[in-house]
Amino acid sequence: ADCISYNNVVIQCGINNLTSRSATITGLSDVRKVFGDFKHKIEGIHAVNPKINVFIVPLLPTASVTYNKYVKAFNSLIQSEIIDRNYRCMAVDVREYGYSDGILRSECKKVEWDSIHINIKTIRKVALSIRDAIYLKYNSGRKSRINSSKSYSEAVNTKPRGGGRRST
Repeated sequence: ADCISYNNVVIQCGINNLTSRSATITGLSDVRKVFGDFKHKIEGIHAVNPKINVFIVPLLPTASVTYNKYVKAFNSLIQSEIIDRNYRCMAVDVREYGYSDGILRSECKKVEWDSIHINIKTIRKVALSIRDAIYLKYNSGRKSRINSSKSYSEAVNTKPRGGGRRST
C-alpha cells in the first residue's frame, strides 16, 4: 500500500536469496521458487497501483560459476515472465558488469576473496544505470534530461500523453 502515490519504483534484485546463506538452492527448480516470490511482489505492487512503472535491476553477475548459473536463470525469468509480459516493467541494463561468459569483471569485485559482492565504484555505476533507464523511459530514448534546466519531476510532467507531441 506504500506505492499508491508513486509513479515509479526501482527494485534491485540481490544475490542473497540465491546463496546458501539464506536458502538451500540446489538447482534451477529452487531458483524458480525464489523467482515466484519475486514475481508475486511485482504483481502485488501492480495490484495496488496499476499505473506504476517498475524498474527492475536484475541480479548482477558474480565471480562464482555456480552462482552465475542461478543468476542467469533468475534474470532470464525476469525477462520472459515479467518484462516481456508487462509494458510497465523495465529492466535496467547491467550487462557491462560481466564478461561475455557472464562472470563478474574483476575490477567490479569488492575484495578478491568475495565472489559475490560489488565494490563502491560499481555501485555508483549501477545507480547511474538506474538513472539512465528512467531517463530513457521519459525522454524519448535519450539518456539525459530533456532540458538540462528542468528538474526530473518537470521532465516527467511534460511527458506526452496519448501519443501527442511535447511542445518546446
